[in-house]
Amino acid sequence: MEITYKALSSLVNRKIGYGIVQPGDSVPNGVPVIKVFNILAGLKSIDSLDTTKAENAAKYSRTKLNGGELIVSVVGTVGRTAIVPMSFAGCNLVRATALVDIPDETIALWVKYYIDSPGGQLYIDTNLNTTVQPTLNIKSLESMPIPFFEGDYMEKAVSILSRIDEKIKLNIAINENLRLQAA
Repeated sequence: MEITYKALSSLVNRKIGYGIVQPGDSVPNGVPVIKVFNILAGLKSIDSLDTTKAENAAKYSRTKLNGGELIVSVVGTVGRTAIVPMSFAGCNLVRATALVDIPDETIALWVKYYIDSPGGQLYIDTNLNTTVQPTLNIKSLESMPIPFFEGDYMEKAVSILSRIDEKIKLNIAINENLRLQAA
């Protein structure tokens, strides 16, 4: 099976970039922002997000979310990924997260699974700047080589991995329900 590589920057709609540098304290009726913590916890509810002033979000309209985008943590706990739920449309990101807006849903999932893989994580670890805290430079993220396979290999892999993800989410929900019933 032949493998070719494409730079991550060649797959995106919008230039890969980080979010709001100084979102400030959470404000009532502000624009919700996704932080690394939210990626780690899972993007379950927009109500769990901190907010920023509309003026802050307006300065970073380039990272305003429509839903369906891939986001990657680039500061602190680096290399964590999520696909933004459609219900999070209108939210924005903070500086520690990067927007990777890939128009094709299957390719976006493929890239997510690749970044999550040992090969993707090795690339990230190799390209980290660790002077103060671990940081992945946007240029390194843009240059990340993404493997592409001929035929329908990628579609099959994404389908299988997506079904596993859905089963994991279902099991977590069942466990949470059982925990609440037992309390």
